[in-house]
Amino acid sequence: MSGSIAAAVLALLAGAALESAARRRDRERVVRTMEAVRAREHAHIGRRLAGLVRFVAPGVVALPVAYRMGGPVGVVLTLGAIASMPRFLRRRRAARSAEALETQLAHAVDGVSAALRAGLSLSQGIRYAAGESEPPVEGELQAVAEREDLGVPLDASLARWAGQAANDDVRLVANALRLRVGSGMPSVLDEVGRALRQRRSLAREVRSLTAQARLSGTILGILPVGFFLFLAVTSRHDMAAALATPAGIGAVVAGLVLQAGGYLWIRRLVRVGTP
Repeated sequence: MSGSIAAAVLALLAGAALESAARRRDRERVVRTMEAVRAREHAHIGRRLAGLVRFVAPGVVALPVAYRMGGPVGVVLTLGAIASMPRFLRRRRAARSAEALETQLAHAVDGVSAALRAGLSLSQGIRYAAGESEPPVEGELQAVAEREDLGVPLDASLARWAGQAANDDVRLVANALRLRVGSGMPSVLDEVGRALRQRRSLAREVRSLTAQARLSGTILGILPVGFFLFLAVTSRHDMAAALATPAGIGAVVAGLVLQAGGYLWIRRLVRVGTP
């Protein structure tokens, strides 16, 4: 009897030790996750500050040059260009990030599918695919895994990823990962990856077919500004005489507005969505 009691006590102590070790590992994993999140936030703030410095310094130098070359009109045009530049750069970065995400998403889906076929769970498969991917897909999948580490259920983490995404491909992948189809999940992911590759192929074909029209729109938008700067350098007195009257200023403003309208119209005509 005493031996049974001793064995029971030892089993309880071993179970308590194992539970304590598991809790310690969970706490350490949560701490590492929070440290990684804070490090990414600090790096993002640092990049924003560096980008602001790189943006403000050329603007301070450009304003005196613009006044020297084009007078008040040149300053106004330069201020307009400076004011619109952050939005333009953000849209360019967002477009490049979205294109990279769409390109790498099919590879990440293949990674999750391969991990599931190897016997890993869905959570482990997502972590494996994150380790095999490159930014920005790596960050997206790591965010899903980190939310799970912090106590968010995997299904809710995937639903949040789908809800925050502005990309149809991301929503397709996130909703596919939320399916509960058991052993058929790898086959479903294979079909999703095939669909993603077909969409990318269509997008590249559309982009190649509209390249000439997009180039025409870019030239149309840049040419008037370049011509104005050329006249400001070569015929400053004529430009000053033209801008000395309200009619001349109105003509310049009307011309710029019409050119901007034509550029935006062309961009809208060549913006073709892919199914």
